[in-house]
Amino acid sequence: MGYTHNDETQFAENTIFEMDFDYRDVPGKEYIESLNTITNFYDYTLKYAKKCGYQGNDDDADALAKFIFKQSEEKRLELSFITLKNWLKKAPPSSNQNGRENVYKLCFALGLNAHQTGEFFLKAYLERPFNYKNIHEDVYYFCLNNGLSYADAKCIIDKINTIPYLHNPDALDDTEQIGKDIESIKSEEELIKYLCENRSGFSVQNKKATEKILQLISECKRLAEMEYGITYSYEDSIKVESIDELLDVIYNYSARATENGEKIYKKSISKSKFPSYIKENFPQREQFKNIEKGTASFDVIRKALIMLQFYCYFSDAIINQADNLEQGLFDDFVTETNSVLSECGYVQLYWRNPYDWMFGYCAWALNPLSAFRDLIYEFYLDDSEEDVL
Repeated sequence: MGYTHNDETQFAENTIFEMDFDYRDVPGKEYIESLNTITNFYDYTLKYAKKCGYQGNDDDADALAKFIFKQSEEKRLELSFITLKNWLKKAPPSSNQNGRENVYKLCFALGLNAHQTGEFFLKAYLERPFNYKNIHEDVYYFCLNNGLSYADAKCIIDKINTIPYLHNPDALDDTEQIGKDIESIKSEEELIKYLCENRSGFSVQNKKATEKILQLISECKRLAEMEYGITYSYEDSIKVESIDELLDVIYNYSARATENGEKIYKKSISKSKFPSYIKENFPQREQFKNIEKGTASFDVIRKALIMLQFYCYFSDAIINQADNLEQGLFDDFVTETNSVLSECGYVQLYWRNPYDWMFGYCAWALNPLSAFRDLIYEFYLDDSEEDVL
């Protein structure tokens, strides 16, 4: 499912191309610092509320919350006024399953269709829309795609829950295919039959994405052994066998390093000065353990895919063009990364997402890996006792 860029997104992308790496070591620092105050969730909620008839002031969060609360009451959505105010004034819903359920309710309240809901998840909530291996989200997609209400969705879910669970050895487990199938279904009866026949295939989540991450880890380990020597002009080769050793090379510091029996880095990068949308679920040892266990959130998986793809692409470029690395690989990197994300069931890079913007900024730099490591130093290591590799 593709989404077009609006003026704000184009502006965010243009800021990447305006960065002058010739005269400043970290030209993107101030822009990244400003990303602590992004207003995507408010902006898109306001945009769709206006389409529903909201006529209050653009910056009046109380009036906007009151309008949406009235819409939700009329549609029996059980969204509290206090909760709506908190989302608009403080922070969007959390990225867990309960938070996702609430965002779907908001989309129904605003009268969005399936495409608009997908865009809202991507651009406002900064999350993956429609997990097609979740019965609730399948039903929401069907209803949003066919002009049905949230009440209709709950009724369909209740009917599915009354049907005995049957194991089907031929059940579909391809997330993308499930989505395409549901898109073509037009009747409630057909949907219920389809979901009940295939729900035993929904138990394994993020199978393709996990396989891709493991593949990228293996490739990155191989490349890291070579890139390390080239970048730091070391004659001695190193072995990169564990995820810790790989992250040490990619980030240019050893997160688990100790001195005199004490950890050098007393706090993790998740407690750094990076904006919250960047440092939350920043790929670290814990995130990769959760991916292997199958307990990682969509945000964890998507961030890991982008980071690994970034390192894989540009370490390979350094190895093969060590003496002639040109600032011109941005477009190819974006195309390849979007392809990987799509293949794994995730949405394209979005330049108003601070995490995505950071990697776009680094990809535009004269030396993308150095630009990335410079950001880690500026927003994290400079605040800690260093142990740079």
